[in-house]
Amino acid sequence: MKFIFRFKNLLSIFIIAFFTTTLVACNNKPIEKEVSKGYIWEATNGSTSVNLVGTIHLGSNNINFLNDDIKRIIDETDVLSVELDLSLKENIEKTQSSGYLKDGKTIENYLSEDEINKLSSIINTLSPKFNIKEINNLNSFSLISLLTNLCYAKAGILGNGLDLIMINGVKLRKANGDNITINELEGVDYQLETINKTFTWEYLKKYLNDYSNSNIDEEVDIAKNLFNAYKTGDIEFIEESNNKMKNDNPEYYKIMLTDRNIGMTNKIDELIKDGKNHTVAVGAAHFIGEDGILKLLEEKGYKITRVN
Repeated sequence: MKFIFRFKNLLSIFIIAFFTTTLVACNNKPIEKEVSKGYIWEATNGSTSVNLVGTIHLGSNNINFLNDDIKRIIDETDVLSVELDLSLKENIEKTQSSGYLKDGKTIENYLSEDEINKLSSIINTLSPKFNIKEINNLNSFSLISLLTNLCYAKAGILGNGLDLIMINGVKLRKANGDNITINELEGVDYQLETINKTFTWEYLKKYLNDYSNSNIDEEVDIAKNLFNAYKTGDIEFIEESNNKMKNDNPEYYKIMLTDRNIGMTNKIDELIKDGKNHTVAVGAAHFIGEDGILKLLEEKGYKITRVN
């Protein structure tokens, strides 16, 4: 079976989608945007309840994430819990600095000449105007992030995802005097640790060695289908994608979803016992499927109701 990235990171890990957006040119032409349905649930256990919002970590030039339910949730929530808060200056700086090689090393220390040429060719295919010199000091995770974001940019997917939109909406309320808390379920250190042990040079080499032009075309189609699913709130699409990830690469699935879902579920269960109005907004892939947060909360006695 051919190896492709299967860029499901838009639904599973925030930091990947964030890192290289500053390197990718953004098209800011005004466009009529369709309001998305997305994924919203309410979990209740006795008198305790929490809003659950499945997010997507980048924006699209034809999707408006702010449907009426999202607007209401932003207006009413007391505590917004996210994977990590990448509106914080210290988190942004740590994320950006973590993506570069240290001690004067370059990609030539890790990739062969043929691999570098192939990497350059893929980047030029995705973005002919990209300055290829900018990749020389990037580490494996940031190169994979770059390929991910360039691929999505080719599909018209670039800009702030629902995570940052909700964070900024809540911070605007806070600036206007409302007593609101933003809580991190994982944080920047945990996500950096996760991606650095997953997106290694070996992972990148395998992709480069198995690369063909059809891989990129397939990934662009996957990206478009993903956003179409998000617009219509298609749960089955996400569930099938998660199952494919689990079957094709169970170790990756365990690191990116299973282990993290367990950790976030336990934190959610503890956090929401304070009587406040809580909202949890994390990648949609975390909620859905047999190992998802919805299932794990049900096992703890919560009743799950889809809101939209």
